[in-house]
Amino acid sequence: ANKKYWSSLGIEDKKIRVIYNAINLYKVPTIQIRKEFSIPNQFNKIIGCVASLYDSKGHYYLLESYAALISKANDYFLLIIGDGPLKGELISKAKELGIEQSILFTGYHKNARALIKSLDILIVPSESESFGRSLLEAMSTSTPVVATNVGGIPEIITNRTTGLLIKYGDISGFINAIELIVTNSKLRRKMVLNAYEEVQNKFMIDRYKKSINKIYYSIMIEK
Repeated sequence: ANKKYWSSLGIEDKKIRVIYNAINLYKVPTIQIRKEFSIPNQFNKIIGCVASLYDSKGHYYLLESYAALISKANDYFLLIIGDGPLKGELISKAKELGIEQSILFTGYHKNARALIKSLDILIVPSESESFGRSLLEAMSTSTPVVATNVGGIPEIITNRTTGLLIKYGDISGFINAIELIVTNSKLRRKMVLNAYEEVQNKFMIDRYKKSINKIYYSIMIEK
């Protein structure tokens, strides 16, 4: 997606190199998420979104989809982790939809990866997304992912192999993806194992450094 963008500006393909963002793998601390946020036991499944609260991140789509989900099954709880200028509007939207009792806006959290590890599912509902670092954090902590098929996300997530991809704005698709992960344990295990392996093979810091060095070296050779 990023390569296509620069190509559309008239830059020759041979002059474009894509280097993916990367993360370190380390022992992520365990957070007792129910205790941390006082989530009642009646909610069996905790799903979450980690993103700044901006239009492009798709929070309105998330809220509307979540409202439809819990109208079918009311044992879900949604954590919206992050801060931003839309927070007040999103809280009002949650009240308008009648879902404020099963949703919490946590604000910024210093250890988002530990929270992601504690979720049953990570949701990335973006309308546009150049990369999506939270996807790597979920993949590295064996947390299943549901994400929109936009921007650079399909370069990270392969549908039904390392996560589930849905069309932005598709509420039925959102519900079906959540229900599939919850009910199909075989697929869920396969995806989280594949996702962890994908991080190791493609998104590690060492690989990132080697790619940068290779580009610098090729530039020096050309000179």
